[in-house]
Amino acid sequence: MIDFDGVIVDTFKICMETNNQVWPDVSADEYRKQFEGNIYESLNVDHDTVIDEEDGFFKLYIPRMLELDPVSGITQVVDKLREKYLLVVVSSSVSSPIEEYLTKHSMMSHFDKVFGVNIHKSKLAKIKMVFEEYGVEAKDCLFITDTLGDMREARAAGVDAVGVTWGWHPRETLEKGSPFTIVDTPGEIVSAVDRYFA
Repeated sequence: MIDFDGVIVDTFKICMETNNQVWPDVSADEYRKQFEGNIYESLNVDHDTVIDEEDGFFKLYIPRMLELDPVSGITQVVDKLREKYLLVVVSSSVSSPIEEYLTKHSMMSHFDKVFGVNIHKSKLAKIKMVFEEYGVEAKDCLFITDTLGDMREARAAGVDAVGVTWGWHPRETLEKGSPFTIVDTPGEIVSAVDRYFA
């Protein structure tokens, strides 16, 4: 399982700027802190609220996100991982723009499915959907992510994580999630995943 924002594409700047258009006066540190748990719970978004491409935040975010390049080296990592593992995206963003982005950068064919916010707001719920859909258990899975909140939701499902330091949260925040390991470059991901499943 791979997170999208912060792992595959560096969207922090445009997410922060978009956030401030919708909810002004939130500092970068405050914004990052919202991702120490589930972002939608942090924002007190009602459980029944539909979030899709027409949502105020995503209408502003999507066009800008689609213009960004992937994190340097990540496309090669996805290519390599796909040789040995089944890959899915588990994200707090909307599925269809993620699919469009991955298609644009020749990565969509490497992912079996995108589990976005339109499927469920909770990553814990989406991880459980992965278990059910693919007939796997927690020990068969690993979550590659850039946030403490993702690690906490994965841990609640019994899934371990690899933290990446080029996204939302710095190493010291990621360490609070007790991940399997933390990597500083995309090039370290494949060996970290291989070590986990060895």
